[in-house]
Amino acid sequence: KKQQEQQERAKARAADPQRREDDRTSSDPSRSAEDQEKFMLARRARKDQEREQEFAAFRQRVVNAPTMVLDGEWGPAMNLKELESSVNQLCLCFARNLEADTPVNMVMTGLRPGTRYLEEVQRIFLRGMDKPVTIVGDPYIDLFPRERLVYLSPDAEEDATDLDFCDPEVIFVMGLVADHGRVSGGSARKAALQGIRARRLPLGDLCGMSKGRDFVLTMDQVFNIVIDRRGGTSWLEALKKHVPERKLLRAPQSAPVVKSWHSENKAHIFRRRRLLRAAAAIAWLALWARLWF
Repeated sequence: KKQQEQQERAKARAADPQRREDDRTSSDPSRSAEDQEKFMLARRARKDQEREQEFAAFRQRVVNAPTMVLDGEWGPAMNLKELESSVNQLCLCFARNLEADTPVNMVMTGLRPGTRYLEEVQRIFLRGMDKPVTIVGDPYIDLFPRERLVYLSPDAEEDATDLDFCDPEVIFVMGLVADHGRVSGGSARKAALQGIRARRLPLGDLCGMSKGRDFVLTMDQVFNIVIDRRGGTSWLEALKKHVPERKLLRAPQSAPVVKSWHSENKAHIFRRRRLLRAAAAIAWLALWARLWF
């Protein structure tokens, strides 16, 4: 998938005459240092203008879109490695939301000044990424009506098939926590204590996955599924696209999950490995016998 994305970007770059001219000019050894500096400043200004136009188009697309609250109150529950993993997943969510045809309004809540998570997020924007999110220090429960909140939790009893991901009145909540660093059942208990709804993705009903750790997905995987559902993709197609294959234990007969070559030929691969090991053992014994006798 990454190779395909790189090839698409390379094709887009080759099809853009301005980019081809930039590449040719930037590598021209006959240019003076002053001309090269002017060229770099002009290219930077043009890229800033293009980025501003893209961001203006993004702001138009999120008009009347539902809100996705990113719950930052889980920061103290993570160690440094888990926090870095969570921030990396958050960057993927930002990038997908910016390029999506049907994005959501992203609001990060519970990030108090001075917290490590807030510092990491601010460092992202210092690297030049556009700010497609509103950052608020107060918890979401004090900002939005409880009846509009829906916490997306892998431990919820009810699934999310009854939710309308295009309804601007619905406010979805997703915890900013790495999947391997979560507290078991924590998000569902939090939703119950706050008196708000909790829903899980229909992984068991549509993909046949066992409830437990298999239900836990990364933040970017959950976010991608939500964006696809907003775009009209069916639940099954969205789950097949973003749920790791190792977690797909079985699929409904009406719409089987596409398996990789490795999973289809697993028995052949294991048999071949056993034969190779047996051949190596025989060759080693023959060599040992020849040296000994």
